Amino acid sequence: FTISGTTGFSMNPKVAAGADGTMAVSWVYQDAATTQQYMKVAVKSPTATAWTTTTLAQGPIGGVSIKFFVPVGVDANGNVTAAWTLWDGTRHVVQAATLPKGGVWSTPVSLSGPTTDGLYLSLAVNASGDAAVAYTASPYASNLAGTYAEYVFRDGPAGTWTTPVVVSEII
Repeated sequence: FTISGTTGFSMNPKVAAGADGTMAVSWVYQDAATTQQYMKVAVKSPTATAWTTTTLAQGPIGGVSIKFFVPVGVDANGNVTAAWTLWDGTRHVVQAATLPKGGVWSTPVSLSGPTTDGLYLSLAVNASGDAAVAYTASPYASNLAGTYAEYVFRDGPAGTWTTPVVVSEII
């Protein structure tokens, strides 16, 4: 079966499964006819017979030419968290959203600082739903201070994300 559709370009899938049996698959979709990219996640609860696919964000294709992906995690209770970077016309904004078990996706929140061009992100979600995202400030941006890694954290699936903290040396 196909959950991503059969037109355009569905790229860089990621997969996660929770202890309760919830499954999630994420990918970046690009329409062949437009210059838009879409951050997509399909979720199937343990009692569902079908996958539910949601577009979490969309934006223009731009910035540096690297592969984008949507890491996804599922906690032990079936809450799903996804993170991604999205080009806003001047920089890559690191964003995340959460799907509480039996609920609807939260509005995406920006995790990176207001001037940070965030790339190469990583997401971790533990059994309790605590989540962390680490990413680098783009070495391709006109960042005269250099590049470095930043980290944000959230307590539980309904928690608020912290402000970014630099966690590496500046190179």
